[in-house]
Amino acid sequence: MGKGFSEEEVDQHRQRLLTPKMMDLFAVICIRTSHYVAFVKAGREKDSEWVFFDSMADRQGDQQGYYIPQVTHLKDFRRWVDVDHIKARIEGKQLTEIIERLLGDAYIYMYSDSEQHNQFYL
Repeated sequence: MGKGFSEEEVDQHRQRLLTPKMMDLFAVICIRTSHYVAFVKAGREKDSEWVFFDSMADRQGDQQGYYIPQVTHLKDFRRWVDVDHIKARIEGKQLTEIIERLLGDAYIYMYSDSEQHNQFYL
């Protein structure tokens, strides 16, 4: 029977696993029934702007028609998602439709390693 790990080795391994790691949010995908929208960071820097992608923003035609996706620049998005700002908006019942989508329909959050700024998003 092989030798087990020493208590020191276990502690070192545990520390590596439990060390907090700062991650950067770069996209949120939201789904309501079959309507997909996404909030996407439009750059790699911490203060990069965000855009809103709506897969069904406009419709062309009737039953045989099709949806036209749209991308919209979100000015001040970082302020929008500030916790105190959101709390004040909720209390005042002043949430915009876009923020309601973000808070109510978020399905997948996508993060990148903040320490690897030279890596490309795929």
